[in-house]
Amino acid sequence: MGQPGLTPRNSQSRAGRVERRRSAPIDLAESSPEFERKWFELDRGIVIGQVSTLRRSITNGAKQMDMIAAEKIFDQPLSEMILRRAQALQKLARELKELAIKIAAATGYPKVDED
Repeated sequence: MGQPGLTPRNSQSRAGRVERRRSAPIDLAESSPEFERKWFELDRGIVIGQVSTLRRSITNGAKQMDMIAAEKIFDQPLSEMILRRAQALQKLARELKELAIKIAAATGYPKVDED
């Protein structure tokens, strides 16, 4: 089952007020820390899912490019260029994995400075 996308509309509704069916709107500024934690965990899960999906796609593309380069269906300079690009994509995929780990370790929304 896929996770819903994080759209500007979804973020805006959480930023100000969230309305539930058949009840009064909830002012998030006055909501409990538990409510905020649940929203954060939902947001964090969506972002991790997006980063992981991107990483898997890049990894798969890099593997395919690596195989194309190994098959040498193009001349040597072009095959070497394809191999270098595949290696760059593999590096990017590793960096995205590290990013997902850091996102998973995040503990909450940034604190808003009130002037």
